Amino acid sequence: MRMNGRLPILMLLGVLGFSLEVNADPPVVGYIYPAGGQRGTNIAARIGGCNLYDAPRLLWHGEGVYGPSTLQRTETIWFEGPVIPQPASQQREDYPKDCSAPLVLPGTASLGRHAWRLATSQGVTEAWGFVVGEFPEVVEVEEEGDSPPVNVTLPVTINGRIFPREDVDSWKFSAAAGQVVTCHVATSELGSPLDARVTVSDANGLILAETLPAGEITPPLRLTIPANGEYQLRIHDISFHGLQNHVYRLTITTGPVLDAVFPLGGRRGTQTRFQLEGVNLAQSETTFTMPATGSEAILRLPDLQTSFGDVKLELDELEELLETEIADAGGNQQPFNVPCVMNGRILLPGEEDVWPFKAVKGQECDFDVHASRCGSPLDAVIGLCDSTGKTIQETDDTAGLQADARLRWTAPEDGDYQIRIRDRLSSRGGKRFSYRIRATSVSTPDFRLKLAADLLNIEQGQSANLKVTIERGPGFKEPVELTLDGLPAGLTIGSPTIIAANQQEISITFKVEKEAGATTTPVRVTGTANILDFRITRSAVAQVPVSPPGTDSVPIADNDSPLWVSVTIPTPFKFVGAFESKFIPRGAVYVRKYRIERNGFEGPLEVRLADRQGRHLQGVTAQSVVVGSNQNDFEFAVDLPSWMEVGRTCRSTLAISGMVRDADGNSHSISFSSNDQNNQMIALVAPGRLTLQLSKSTVTARPGERIELPIRIQRSPEVAGPVTLELVCAKSITGVSASPVSIASGQDAGTLIIEFSNELHGVYLRPLTIRATAHDERQLPVMAEVKLTLVDPGSDADTLLRELK
Repeated sequence: MRMNGRLPILMLLGVLGFSLEVNADPPVVGYIYPAGGQRGTNIAARIGGCNLYDAPRLLWHGEGVYGPSTLQRTETIWFEGPVIPQPASQQREDYPKDCSAPLVLPGTASLGRHAWRLATSQGVTEAWGFVVGEFPEVVEVEEEGDSPPVNVTLPVTINGRIFPREDVDSWKFSAAAGQVVTCHVATSELGSPLDARVTVSDANGLILAETLPAGEITPPLRLTIPANGEYQLRIHDISFHGLQNHVYRLTITTGPVLDAVFPLGGRRGTQTRFQLEGVNLAQSETTFTMPATGSEAILRLPDLQTSFGDVKLELDELEELLETEIADAGGNQQPFNVPCVMNGRILLPGEEDVWPFKAVKGQECDFDVHASRCGSPLDAVIGLCDSTGKTIQETDDTAGLQADARLRWTAPEDGDYQIRIRDRLSSRGGKRFSYRIRATSVSTPDFRLKLAADLLNIEQGQSANLKVTIERGPGFKEPVELTLDGLPAGLTIGSPTIIAANQQEISITFKVEKEAGATTTPVRVTGTANILDFRITRSAVAQVPVSPPGTDSVPIADNDSPLWVSVTIPTPFKFVGAFESKFIPRGAVYVRKYRIERNGFEGPLEVRLADRQGRHLQGVTAQSVVVGSNQNDFEFAVDLPSWMEVGRTCRSTLAISGMVRDADGNSHSISFSSNDQNNQMIALVAPGRLTLQLSKSTVTARPGERIELPIRIQRSPEVAGPVTLELVCAKSITGVSASPVSIASGQDAGTLIIEFSNELHGVYLRPLTIRATAHDERQLPVMAEVKLTLVDPGSDADTLLRELK
């Protein structure tokens, strides 16, 4: 698929005097590439997204990474890749457009992920992340077709993406015998849908180690190098998918790597001793001073330039207990007191940890396991037993992707009880199978607030609702008063903001005045309640949505982010069409007529293929069309590639955009798209009207020489004029050229002369395209293409060609 440049921005503006509003196109982020960089450097990143027409604003959640306040469109990198078979080609497909994002990463930038969003006049996007690292970094030079392995020096962080489909990236490194090499690939935490398989092979191609996806992540690959030499790492999608958003960060190192720590957290403001798990570590323990505020902290090894890995620690205000510290001198387990946080590990397969405690009749207790949310592989099953070990209650919370269990219980009588915890699979266990059990009771009532989303897009003059839920700790039944700080001008709250006693959720109504200015603002939502003799305040946290199967990106969790509220501009105009489905020859052009409903909008409009398609486009392309201020109808043309499969149905979705002014005189780019079948361009692919045949499809490319390539064509009666033959090369191919050749009307053969310079690059890795172009009875272009493969002189393929002669 070739990507067409966007027409210059329309300078004429419409007037916001409309009365009818239609659905608009909010912005969507697809990727940032590269998704990180070494601190102390500048990065030329690309942010790809849909509906980013009007210089989208770049909003960082904090400081540390600096970039332009608004982004500018740049040429989109696109490789069509192999033909998509049914039924995969009937799935929805996004076609993001690239914006340039030059970023500055100061030497003082904090390591780790920095969250950001994009905003336009039609809304704000979900949170995305950009990672700041310490190792030297390289960025893949993307080329169409196969590429040779690229040499890298360890330690290194590689930024690449698996694009197009079936792409396999290869990287070569040198290592010495006995060295332990760790390969860590980051995908889902970058918003990438890549399910990465990583292999390392020796110089003979023998695979020495591999790692496969496990859920949303690919575990690190680790191997001990058997001998001095060069090794090759290959990475691809496990199902050989691939697209612009299949981004990865691959770190390869022979140095210290921190994998995990125990315990998984600690008490705020205290010094905590942690056991370290990893490879090539200089020490097995360390002491870390926990921050006095916040909900989490990051633990890293001290030598940042040679070590890799960090671990997220949980912070709490409760007493912290270790399973090794609850036994007396005789080895007998002593009962713990609620409230507290219990820290333990399932070290052996089938192991079950037992925590004894005392309870009084009527005491309400809440035992909340924190394991998978802290990076532990433990799939917890938690049970409550009496003093003899008889199970009273057990829970295994496996809803969705949640592996952390939670048990609530009221003591029926005074006595001794036990909390037991194990992994759901008896075959699993190890030092990384750590957990924290947060135990609370009526004596420590508390609550947590959750927002149904972390963003809200509301059109001028409209309203929207946001659900707020409360998790009440044992014994907490009091009302909670909500406060919203940072609301933009013209936006008001139209409903009560108090969660009544014993109420579990409320829906807050946001109302926007018609004259409110378009803006995007972070809003902090907090809840305050009276607990015993104290007044406490808790911040609301947005729930991270679980990605349904087949989605193109993974939402980024950012627990410290506020609610982002965007006041948006409504879209007055739309286009409409009558249902139409036609047989269109592949390699031809399909033209359709549409009508515009302006609803008071008086400016010019631009029509293009929509960034978000109801189906895979199968290589269809189109040029944008400008509709003048006085026009209420237009024709739109799409080009069907000559390699489309006959008998398939192609459905193209259009988008229409224009510029409007708000009440303050500010201009905004807005758009409308429709996947309604009446508005789709539906083409039933028929055989092409033009075909061509090469005398030979494989030739030897000898530097400094040229070849004569006879070509025959066949054309239908509708294609009676001359046919132009030309050579089409990928941008990465240099040193190959050919002048176009015209085959006159009534002739069916021609010769294309291909010349090779003394310096050839990329010609032996990917085929060239020979394209024939003619015109039909309406003077619309008709095309056909074939591939020509070039082989290296002296290669086995060259020898075979000479033998065939």
